[in-house]
Amino acid sequence: MKFRFDATTTYARVIAFKPDTHDYADTGLYVQDDDLAWYDKRYPDLDDITPDQWVTVVLTRSLNGMVRAYVGPDLVFAFNDLSNRARIDPNRIIRFFRDNDNDEESSGAVARIRLWDQVLTPDQVVRLSAV
Repeated sequence: MKFRFDATTTYARVIAFKPDTHDYADTGLYVQDDDLAWYDKRYPDLDDITPDQWVTVVLTRSLNGMVRAYVGPDLVFAFNDLSNRARIDPNRIIRFFRDNDNDEESSGAVARIRLWDQVLTPDQVVRLSAV
């Protein structure tokens, strides 16, 4: 996806894979303190997302549960999703840029959202980040 947020210093939801009533309703992809983050995990402080700047973010999940997140062509974090928190809900619910309690959102804009039914290779991610 390609988007920009007006503010990047507090939690701003990017993707949620579970409905609001799910036990892991807060789990998901966020921008927090200028970084791409997966809620309930900690990653290096890269300051890779800035306010009012377009950014390309790619999130992949393999069948065996390996999740990888990229900002532009750069891998910023990876983890093994043993609890299936980054797996599409059985009801096929994916929520973009909207939080369950409407207080972890940022105004901004979206230029592109694309979904694939297979894991993208690092080379494919590099090509995506160039457009």
